[in-house]
Amino acid sequence: MSKRMDNCYDLIVIGAGASGCMAALTAVRRGKSVLLLEKNDSICKKILATGNGRCNFTNQKMDQSYYHGNADRIATVLNRFGVQSALDFFHSIGISPIERDGYYYPMSNQAKSVVTAFEQAILQSSIRLICSCKIESVEKHQNYLISTNHGLFEGRNVLIATGLLNSAMKGIEESLFPVIKGFGHHIKKIVPALCGFYCHGMDFKKIAGVRVHAGITLWVDGKKVANETGELQICDYGLSGIPVFQLSALAGRALAERKTASFMIDFLPDFEADEAAKELSYRLNRFKKPMNGLLPDKLADLFEKEFQIMDQNNPDLLIKSLKEKRIAIENYRELRYAQTCSGGIEDSELKENSLESALSDGLYFGGELLDVDGICGGYNLHWAWASGYAVGSDIV
Repeated sequence: MSKRMDNCYDLIVIGAGASGCMAALTAVRRGKSVLLLEKNDSICKKILATGNGRCNFTNQKMDQSYYHGNADRIATVLNRFGVQSALDFFHSIGISPIERDGYYYPMSNQAKSVVTAFEQAILQSSIRLICSCKIESVEKHQNYLISTNHGLFEGRNVLIATGLLNSAMKGIEESLFPVIKGFGHHIKKIVPALCGFYCHGMDFKKIAGVRVHAGITLWVDGKKVANETGELQICDYGLSGIPVFQLSALAGRALAERKTASFMIDFLPDFEADEAAKELSYRLNRFKKPMNGLLPDKLADLFEKEFQIMDQNNPDLLIKSLKEKRIAIENYRELRYAQTCSGGIEDSELKENSLESALSDGLYFGGELLDVDGICGGYNLHWAWASGYAVGSDIV
């Protein structure tokens, strides 16, 4: 600690992503002095890839039921920063929203607009931003002392908002996990979320590339856990698509706990079982290709061949296969293919109704680092805004 000491800041934010930038702006609007440290050469790089480059930044439907984690903590944070709060904040930094099916995007349809708005807002504030900043150590004395390649900084409060997915992918040597653990914290096992799965139970290589409207139910250790309906994407390795993504955190966590997980697919979700039986009976008695018009060609061919192998006098077998196709889940896709992840700081190590460490006063966590993850639809970004707002509002 021989480097020259800088001024003491009310808040030092490590990580200028969605949560970190929100916390910094919230705190500075309260008259707090803020230092924002970012390891990359610019801020909010991950935002550029969100919403397929369009940045779905919040959703009309917003409550704790769309998240996995401590429901009480999630509800507390969301109640402080809801959908209208998000819309008002983004309007304040120059982002006008457009809404589609409950999903909010910037009117420009460009995620870059959101990044530029944050850049301008930070530039116009008194926040001190340092990019290309490598954290060497974080120590707690009377205040927090942070040693970096840009010098030594002192802060009364510190927010670590470095993200979880990238840290987990790059490994321990490039993350702040050792720093976090140095304060006595534990990190719940990190598993991919919003991802596809390696599966077996169909000839996936033959039907790879098929997209089909389907219902999908997750079963864990023989019990039905949750279900979704939407466009299922069949890949050469198994299953993907939005309905799989929505179930991915639950499925991934089950696999991490060495439980048996499977998907049950309903390829005719718009038909009740008796309606499907009637329709298939009609088609099987009249058409050489009975599945034509019901399913995409590759999938139709697969089921027609399956039926030829079955007892053709028992169409109930085909109906069951179409409505209750059981697919075993072997493993989740690797972290590099995931949009987010499940896991993070052990929730029990945070103060009640706060994102402050229960082990070290003045140490906060935000965004992905918290053991909270949401489904598709702008929920993970909203959590980043909301958690950043909570920290920026709470520091003293």
